[in-house]
Amino acid sequence: MDVREGGGDAELLTRLKAGEDEALSLLMARHEQRLYRIACGYLRNSEDALEVVQDAFVRLHQQRDRIDARAEVGAWLTRVAINAAIDRYRQKKRRATREVDLEDDHLHQVRDVSGASPADGLGLRDARKAIERGLQALNERQRAVVTLRHFSDLPLDEIASTLGVRLGTVKSSLNRALSRMKSAMEEPA
Repeated sequence: MDVREGGGDAELLTRLKAGEDEALSLLMARHEQRLYRIACGYLRNSEDALEVVQDAFVRLHQQRDRIDARAEVGAWLTRVAINAAIDRYRQKKRRATREVDLEDDHLHQVRDVSGASPADGLGLRDARKAIERGLQALNERQRAVVTLRHFSDLPLDEIASTLGVRLGTVKSSLNRALSRMKSAMEEPA
């Protein structure tokens, strides 16, 4: 399915409000990969990220009549996905459990170290653990800014719009987050 089919997001939202289920399918095809990258970057778990994406589209369907057709659907979905990821992260943190997606972890190792020595693989694993420590050291806004900037490659002004904050706030949050991550990553495991 060509994600450019069906017109712009505003037109698709209007069609969704009119009861056309195909409009939701087109919106999903257009936005699901980006939302998945954001959620996966935030949660670091593919199953949780898929559930966040599903939750975002379920919420879009449930609230379709409340959303202004002139609103940017992509930004709205991104905010919903980030909030769902934050909620999921809090729930997991409260339960004090850490799930590791072994299949996804294995795929990263195979792709990253193809042709490399086992020692190189250990270095990558250590680097990933250091990045995890760095992300764990961040507050929610900082984690959202880092995820959107470095895992989803969003420009700073789009991050500001998505999070509903000023550009200066995004810049300072990103600066503080990277500094905090660096400190946490340099600490011994």
